[in-house]
Amino acid sequence: MKRIIGLTGGIATGKTTVSDYLAQKYQLRIFDADIYAREAVALGSPLLEDIYQRYGDSLRLADGSLNRQALGEIIFAQPQEKAWLESLIHPYVRAKLESALAKESDSLIVLVIPLLFEAQMKDLVTEIWVVSSTEQLQRLQKRNNLSESEAIARIQSQLPLEVKIASADLVLSNDSTVEHLYQQVDLAMSRGTSLKIVTLLPSATEIVASLGLIESLVGRSHECDYPPGVEDLPVCTRAKINSDRSSYQIDTDVKALFNNALSIYDLDIETLKQLQPTHIITQDQCELCAVSFSLVESAVKELLPSQPQVISLQPDTLSQVWQDIQRVGKALSINAQPTLNSLKARVEVISSYSQSLPSSQIPQVLALEWIDPLMVGGNWIPELIELAGGKPLFAQTGQPSRYLNWQEVEDNQPDIIVVMPCGFNLERNLVEIEVLKPNPAWQNLVAVQQNRVFLVDGNAYFNRPGPRLVDSLEILAQIFHPERFNFDLPHPLNKNGVHADKIKRLLF
Repeated sequence: MKRIIGLTGGIATGKTTVSDYLAQKYQLRIFDADIYAREAVALGSPLLEDIYQRYGDSLRLADGSLNRQALGEIIFAQPQEKAWLESLIHPYVRAKLESALAKESDSLIVLVIPLLFEAQMKDLVTEIWVVSSTEQLQRLQKRNNLSESEAIARIQSQLPLEVKIASADLVLSNDSTVEHLYQQVDLAMSRGTSLKIVTLLPSATEIVASLGLIESLVGRSHECDYPPGVEDLPVCTRAKINSDRSSYQIDTDVKALFNNALSIYDLDIETLKQLQPTHIITQDQCELCAVSFSLVESAVKELLPSQPQVISLQPDTLSQVWQDIQRVGKALSINAQPTLNSLKARVEVISSYSQSLPSSQIPQVLALEWIDPLMVGGNWIPELIELAGGKPLFAQTGQPSRYLNWQEVEDNQPDIIVVMPCGFNLERNLVEIEVLKPNPAWQNLVAVQQNRVFLVDGNAYFNRPGPRLVDSLEILAQIFHPERFNFDLPHPLNKNGVHADKIKRLLF
């Protein structure tokens, strides 16, 4: 099946720039409707005589050719005349395009049709690319030497650009440099041939999946395990530490590697070379979270002929997670807004309630990101706690996690403790929490005495800055305000304790 790109847009938005680039760099066959339209009124054309019969010889130049500028002044000032001319020209142009397509054997063809929508020619193409620009008016004035009113009249003679954008398969923004426009074209071409994405951290995998591109994933990190099925992908990283060791031992191992300026992860260059991805998504926020950005950059520059685009995520807050999802969508030519709208709507359900709570109903919350030694969750965790109707202790939104000492925990007496160790699932959490039970300081905490300690899956939720942070928020809301929220967890929380897939309430 032929892939036929219908390239369109508004007047003076940059269609020719894009078509020229496609022809020069990708050697694509380009068929331009404007060329056929000019051919339709060229000297000797029977259609030209129809025009002279309608408007008289005032439009005939000395050599017999058409005064196109004078004709333009007529049709852009009189809609009925424009409609008449189009009824004459459009069938001719369509016939020429159909003939060209029938003769063309290339599998990828570009039809440049400025009036693709207006001329009802969408059926000729398999996908629609719209070139947009917010500087359309100024460009048209400069290019055609028109007054502002004349330029506006010509722009308004076509469908609004936003209507075309709404029906586009791809929108190319021409509001920056020509190099940026070319980059968008290159990305669209790579996606059209084979989009091959490698994600080097779990949150990136989940972001790509949320955008509907799970089939384009070709490689993952050793920690990527969601959504189901990604475990079958080739693994491109490995850890240098044994995650089966205790919390204390893992912390010691990590510090030893850091003290020697060593990464705690290795990148499998050979696997990457075999995969030859078009895109690699990594992070530049935390050396503990995934392979270092510098290591990925080095691999791309020196070892990968495909020269993939590297997308680096580095969120510290929920809004920055949204921005990262938007950036990934833009880099992969996918509209991320529907995904973001859905996530934000779920957040709004909770935050609208929590904002109305009196201070007496807002519990002080300790979120433990690590058990031995104690660490409080930072970055987006305090924000999630506040959105869920709690008050975070020892941490501020956007600030990194930090170590705690037992004295400051005892002095502040949290109302609720949520245990969410990074990288530990619920079952592992139940094992690791045992180290705290003999500690007198732990036993002195009111939250412990009142059975207000909750274990959650810190691996699947909370520590992955992607779409499932909203699931994490819903878990917190149900812990803090079970009388108000129940987000389809396997069982409601109750005073007798519950063992569920997402939450375990500890009883002492």
